[in-house]
Amino acid sequence: MEYVLLLVGFVLLVKGADFFVEGSSSLAKILKVPSVIIGLTIVAMGTSAPEASVSINAALGGSNDIAISNVVGSNIFNGLVVVGICAFLSGFQTNAEILKRDMPVNILVTLILCLMFLDGTLGRVEGFLLLAGMVLYITCMIRSALRNREEGEVCTVLPLPKRRTTPRPAARWFRCCPSVFRAATPRRL
Repeated sequence: MEYVLLLVGFVLLVKGADFFVEGSSSLAKILKVPSVIIGLTIVAMGTSAPEASVSINAALGGSNDIAISNVVGSNIFNGLVVVGICAFLSGFQTNAEILKRDMPVNILVTLILCLMFLDGTLGRVEGFLLLAGMVLYITCMIRSALRNREEGEVCTVLPLPKRRTTPRPAARWFRCCPSVFRAATPRRL
């Protein structure tokens, strides 16, 4: 019975991710906000919500090692596996703004977490600082989106290379189970 529930949960998760990406894309168009901003805020938070739930429950249950390993493992998985599969299946380009602004923030947050863990503990003060950092980041994203909209910048989509007429061998291989890999393939928002 547990296996059936796991399978049903996985299918619902993949289908929910499809609806979430489509809804986020529509929201970006309605609000005339660049899709990169929606991806860095709403989509990022929505896809991280289940992970946050697991970590919070683990921390409340006294399993702090699971809470921290979940965050670290997820970051490693996203950086290596998710990006790796997307690039392997269909090479893509990224928005230059991500490389100039958001990648340094990602590296900075990782360094800050490493410094906070030097004594082996995280307390309420560190938790407050991390949450305040997220509020600051979202505020910067919203201000950037509003500024771009006021300047009349067209709601841009991340540039992607044109699709090949003949699929790559890896893409053909992964098509044997498309629902599993659909969430990992890059989409135009």
